[in-house]
Amino acid sequence: MWKRTAALVGCLAIAAATTANLPAAAKPDRKVDLELDEKSAVQIAEIILAKVYGQKVLQEKPWQISSDKTAFTIEGTFHGQGFGGVARIRISRATAEVLEVIHGK
Repeated sequence: MWKRTAALVGCLAIAAATTANLPAAAKPDRKVDLELDEKSAVQIAEIILAKVYGQKVLQEKPWQISSDKTAFTIEGTFHGQGFGGVARIRISRATAEVLEVIHGK
């Protein structure tokens, strides 16, 4: 039991020492504000929407883009007649996190 405890304490000490030597940007608890701009938000949106809904979703351009202090909302344009929907994605300005992805019907 003592050997396991000593080994665990040793591993934790090595992990702590290794983390202490990492540059600030590599530490997992560091918050980075990306200050995402509209062009970057659209590029991220196109990548995510194409992965989720397929390349055909890119035919919904031009994108309708709106924003507030915290996020960009990028929404497709409906080009057809009758019933249908468009993709909408909301992306955080600070972290580039995808907050919402939906497609109307």
